[in-house]
Amino acid sequence: MKILVLMLMVAALIQGGCSGKNVATETTPAVETETSKEIASAEETKTAEETTTAGKPEEYAVEDVTADAYSDEVRGVWISFWDFDKFGLKDAGEEDYRKNLGNMMKLIKYYGFNTVIWHARAFDDATWKSDTFKACSYMSSSSSPDKTAAETYDYDPLGIACELAKENGLSFHAWFNPYRIGFDTYYAPETPGMTDRILRAIDELKAYDIDGIHFDDYFYSSSDKYVTLNENAIYDIFPETQVIYTSEEVPEVSTMTGVVNEMLLSVYNHIKEVDGWQFGISPSGNIEYALSIGADVKYWLSDSTPKMMDYIVPQIYWTNKYGKEEEKVTLFTNRLNEFIEANKCGMPMYIGLYSDMAGVYATSDQGWIMSDTNLADMVKEIRSDNLPGFVLFSVRTLYLGSARPEIDNLRDYLGR
Repeated sequence: MKILVLMLMVAALIQGGCSGKNVATETTPAVETETSKEIASAEETKTAEETTTAGKPEEYAVEDVTADAYSDEVRGVWISFWDFDKFGLKDAGEEDYRKNLGNMMKLIKYYGFNTVIWHARAFDDATWKSDTFKACSYMSSSSSPDKTAAETYDYDPLGIACELAKENGLSFHAWFNPYRIGFDTYYAPETPGMTDRILRAIDELKAYDIDGIHFDDYFYSSSDKYVTLNENAIYDIFPETQVIYTSEEVPEVSTMTGVVNEMLLSVYNHIKEVDGWQFGISPSGNIEYALSIGADVKYWLSDSTPKMMDYIVPQIYWTNKYGKEEEKVTLFTNRLNEFIEANKCGMPMYIGLYSDMAGVYATSDQGWIMSDTNLADMVKEIRSDNLPGFVLFSVRTLYLGSARPEIDNLRDYLGR
């Protein structure tokens, strides 16, 4: 998930963000210019890549290492479309796919996690054998706007992923980016028929033994343009589109949040037709920035809002030694407390942690290189605040040599 960009940050953000739509004054470190979970600086990505190690997950035990007192805690891992190629899933034959993904699920279990959030729909596509949407190009080189995923895949990637997760005692949630078509092109959320297109994808997943649907905060997040789809062809594999405005011309915040909230309520009610399914959203860890892209976090968490989700995963992607040498800020704790304070309705909050940064030097957040207990300390704080869980971005962390001390220390802590 990484488009290589320089990390953008200003002092105003440390104090709680700022208004307006200028990316340079709103983005949080390595998190929100292109997508809340998909960006690392060129320097950071290079450092992490050089220390990647595959390990031997097939040799790892699969018993749950977590202390009994936290047996109900959600301990999740995001598996991104970027991970498909990196870990031997893209274009693999079914036997190799099962072997490589099975090893990944064992590794997830070994480190004490119990929940997988799988990228099912990253770019208006499908990692399942969809009869409506095209195959994910990060899963298959044969992906084409002229044929469906069902016509492309020789086997069902998501179906097998769900099967292997369940074999390892892991719950499985399908992760959607609801409006994104390409990195810089989004469907305009207010486009007629847009919500119906999202619901069609959800309907297709009712055939699978998944535990719910998970949305990222890609609402009004494009850095380039927004398009409308032909309302007479809303279920076409690749609908005819037309640019209707650019990133500089997005609607007012009140209009954006109104459109998004209406969609979320429809999605929530639709999902609740399936017994046991959960619906959750993962917004930016900066509440003001989240609002600027249509994620109405305070409204969702108020005690007078119609219920439109079952849980929330704030992406609190900073350490408590954020900043340069003389400017250290406890940004993780500060952001965490902002969400706790905003949560008037008692919604379950699982905290998103940027674990891929463990052991990586970042000029704006040197805490990641200064300690190898950041993740364990964060989870300790999450537990002390009586929050019900956390999610790591991403599964890649479990394979990185640079992150090994951190992730081993986290495993040790989870077992206490």
